[in-house]
Amino acid sequence: MIRKTGCAYGKFFAGKAGFISREWYCDFANYRRDGYDFDARYDDGLARFQDKKVYDILAGYPSLLSKEWRRLTGIKKRGEFDAIVNRLQMQGYVVTTDFEYARDKHGNAYGWGLSRYATPEAFFGADFTGHVYARAPEQSKERMVSRLCQICPNATMEQIARIL
Repeated sequence: MIRKTGCAYGKFFAGKAGFISREWYCDFANYRRDGYDFDARYDDGLARFQDKKVYDILAGYPSLLSKEWRRLTGIKKRGEFDAIVNRLQMQGYVVTTDFEYARDKHGNAYGWGLSRYATPEAFFGADFTGHVYARAPEQSKERMVSRLCQICPNATMEQIARIL
């Protein structure tokens, strides 16, 4: 689905996975980032040292499989690494770009798919980088609220706020 549509996928909604269309991901990331690129977030004391370390490693590559990324960070505990990745996805700094499977000697896929991650800047390219901070974060929120009210006319403002 990710490859076919080019949409963003990740644990964006209270740690739950979901898709966001390419068209709307800029507003989503802008709002969740509160207008900060990651370095500025860290410099202002709004991101943890471990989060910066993990983010910087990913930002140095076009994309990484989860096991490669974790190995490069030196974080031994999978749960600790996963919590950092989830936080980075919730803040709009990381997306899942694909799932890849191990292959047996006959070329058949087996087992659980491994997540391939990238920054939205690397995954979407100029479409993202040229537009992510084009609006104030509050304008991005207003646009998303308006759109969600259109596609979910029976949703309450409280329900919409929980999504965002």
